[in-house]
Amino acid sequence: MSCVICAGETISTVERETIPALQNRVYSSAHEARAAKHGRLEVQVCRSCGHAFNAAFDSTLVAYDEHYNNDVPSRTFDQYYRQIATHLRQRYLKNGGIVLDVGCGRGVVTRAIAERITP
Repeated sequence: MSCVICAGETISTVERETIPALQNRVYSSAHEARAAKHGRLEVQVCRSCGHAFNAAFDSTLVAYDEHYNNDVPSRTFDQYYRQIATHLRQRYLKNGGIVLDVGCGRGVVTRAIAERITP
């Protein structure tokens, strides 16, 4: 398989035949959760650029609807987000660089970075 970013050679590092399609889907019953959609996981890592991706990803299994909840209220996660934001600001934004938060959900990391931009 070729890397989707640089077309370099990839190696498979983790493979699972069955994993839940969504980790943040809230189900109304245990029965509904056990019947959740499943897919394959095949993590490929590029030997050239280091990009890692799921080569078996199937977008038809993913539905972001009213049952999807990516909120993780946690002091540990809040502290982690602040640490990431501080690192990114010091490493990249200090000298006029930019940081892109792709797939940012509700923008928690982006907000943490913004709070650290002004002294």
